[in-house]
Amino acid sequence: MTQEQEAACDRVRQMLRDKLSVISRKSHESVSADYHTFLALSPRIAVGDSLPFDHADNLALQARSDAGAFDAAKLVAAVLLERDGRLPENLARFAAEVLRGKADRPDHGRGKRKLSDLRNEILALAVWKLEGVGIKPTKSVGSKKKDGCDIVAEMFDDLLTKGEVDKNIIPKDGEFANSTMHDIWLRQEIKIWREWQSCLPRELTGL
Repeated sequence: MTQEQEAACDRVRQMLRDKLSVISRKSHESVSADYHTFLALSPRIAVGDSLPFDHADNLALQARSDAGAFDAAKLVAAVLLERDGRLPENLARFAAEVLRGKADRPDHGRGKRKLSDLRNEILALAVWKLEGVGIKPTKSVGSKKKDGCDIVAEMFDDLLTKGEVDKNIIPKDGEFANSTMHDIWLRQEIKIWREWQSCLPRELTGL
């Protein structure tokens, strides 16, 4: 592991300690809504040689699974309609569904262990950050080299052992296996989240 990668691991470990000590869905959704609204109403961003990415149009897709994005999509649609009376295709379809009462705000439930989706997103963010410095998220079968999922799983398990995480995200058996992190990384909702993150310049993602 290079010095840059070791430094990244230290930053990720601290990030996990900060973000997992107390988790609030209301706070998370508020921050998510502000973040999505800012990006959707900002000038389009071209990544490399690609065409400018339309955050407002993509926001409608995010709104199907992210309550913060759902709130932002409604606000962004209203602002764009007031601005010039036009909406991009996906956002127009989303707005129509909301007006017809066919689009429900995503609800992940409440109570003990109902914050696991937020926990998983934070853990996936940690793996994704390590990928940004050359640590691959997964490895080939039979390889003994640690990958990003292994490293993050061990960091989280260490926090569990030390009692430094929100009680509502503690696994039932109190432990967190490396294989669990690999399963999380490959889940469909996390794949969608990763695709969204990959559309953004690294400067906007805190790396």
